[in-house]
Amino acid sequence: MQSILETRQLAKSYQANGAATQAVRGVDLALAPGEFVALMGPSGCGKSTLLHLLGGLDRPTAGEVYLGGRRVDGLGEAAWAVLRRRQVGFMFQFFNLIGNLTVADNVELPALIAGTPAREARARRETLLKQLGIADKAGTVPARLSGGQQQRVALARALVNRPAVLLADEPTGNLDSQSTDEVLGLLRQAHADGQSIFLVTHNPRIASAANRVLHMRDGRIIGETPMDGHHSLEALLDVLRGLEA
Repeated sequence: MQSILETRQLAKSYQANGAATQAVRGVDLALAPGEFVALMGPSGCGKSTLLHLLGGLDRPTAGEVYLGGRRVDGLGEAAWAVLRRRQVGFMFQFFNLIGNLTVADNVELPALIAGTPAREARARRETLLKQLGIADKAGTVPARLSGGQQQRVALARALVNRPAVLLADEPTGNLDSQSTDEVLGLLRQAHADGQSIFLVTHNPRIASAANRVLHMRDGRIIGETPMDGHHSLEALLDVLRGLEA
């Protein structure tokens, strides 16, 4: 089966104070259609940089990125902008909602920008808000919502264009435990509905919802933990303790 997202020897370096810093070092990974993969590692190990490379928010120094079998790392910004609108959804730690737009407009706008007819965009928005339990908030501005509700809106916005892959960077990092549980349930449901997800997280409980967890250190993928069965979280915690030892 062809991967929906793949990298080959992906690398990224930055110049700082006259010296090169290697943020990502020769990463090979593959995400199968409908798969949920989580990426864990210590702060500063390159997790967010890698996710940004996958979504075209940053450009690699070397290596290759494939989306749906098409090589995309060499695309210009205009081509990447089109690709992101149509095939890649994003969730971030900070919700990045437009404060002066209603919930409905925040969700619907990306579909309209991507060229979806207004009636279809509205129908998609209504369906997503209902599925995510915030249909009654459609006319509300983000500032009047809780953190968990705002992340629900962010997820709806990320899914409105039916992306091939959802990229999530610490989507629960700014939430309390109850809201974290809510977002975890939403990600599980999106995955159960067939959504391909690549998630960066520090939270082992969030990571345990994935099919497998990749472990990153110093810009490299150093191993992975398959997640299956009822004791998957305990198994992941054992692996993490071993990596920290």
